[in-house]
Amino acid sequence: MRFQPARLLPPVILLLAVVGVSYWLNPEPWHHLSVGTQSLFAFAAVVFAGLGVAMRRRGYLRIDEQGLEVQYLVGKPRTYGWNDIVSVVVIRKRVFLIPVMHSVGLTLRDETQGVNAVQRMAGGVVGYQATIPGWFDESTEEIAERINFVLRQRQPR
Repeated sequence: MRFQPARLLPPVILLLAVVGVSYWLNPEPWHHLSVGTQSLFAFAAVVFAGLGVAMRRRGYLRIDEQGLEVQYLVGKPRTYGWNDIVSVVVIRKRVFLIPVMHSVGLTLRDETQGVNAVQRMAGGVVGYQATIPGWFDESTEEIAERINFVLRQRQPR
């Protein structure tokens, strides 16, 4: 599965809505933006577009018979074997009741959890140790269902 920039639309729409409301409530300062501020907005737009193109070419999620492999923009691919995954949950992030981002949370076996104490403690607090962002071709519900299907198939009868 490949990265889909359209999956990032809800947070972008939320940001544009905040900017629009700010303009609507107090339009005068927006008419007098400095060249530096306009340049900053333009630079942010170019960086966002560039990241979208780079993520489309580099980021992926692979589900195969060995397990999951997730590649983000930077770093090595992260792999999770089927024997390492205990459970899967869909995580829905909301801002003011507006759905912004979905991801898939993985609960891992104790021996495969991160060595970092902060990662282990954070996993204990939120209930999962790894996340797969919901910006791939399939929705988070479909990804979670595929993972759960394989986990059910691999359980001893």
